[in-house]
Amino acid sequence: MKDYKILSSRYLEEHVDSALPASKTRNLHYHRSSEYHKQHGAPADTLEEIYDYTRAPSGSPVWEPLYYFIEHDLENILEDYSERIRDALRSWTERGETQNIANQMLDALRVCEFDRAQLKEYQQTDPDLR
Repeated sequence: MKDYKILSSRYLEEHVDSALPASKTRNLHYHRSSEYHKQHGAPADTLEEIYDYTRAPSGSPVWEPLYYFIEHDLENILEDYSERIRDALRSWTERGETQNIANQMLDALRVCEFDRAQLKEYQQTDPDLR
């Protein structure tokens, strides 16, 4: 475990320009998302900021999980989404609050009515107009 922490910290420091500290998470998806937001002038310092879909850049990696949920979980009823999202986030996050991020994902899915085309349109909308 110590080697993983050392190697992952070194990799993040040398190859990723993330605003998230490695002590917060070692998840590369989160750090790449933070890096992308930072490069595009979007909030990048916390997971909750990164997953604020009203401010996320259209090319951000944070949109990918929403497409996954639409494509693979649409047959489930709406009430199951929050719990399914939280479960997925728990598997991606070493520690920390997942409820707020799950709620932000669910809010974005509701705005788009769980429709892929509407999500794509919402994603491409200027964050100042979301």
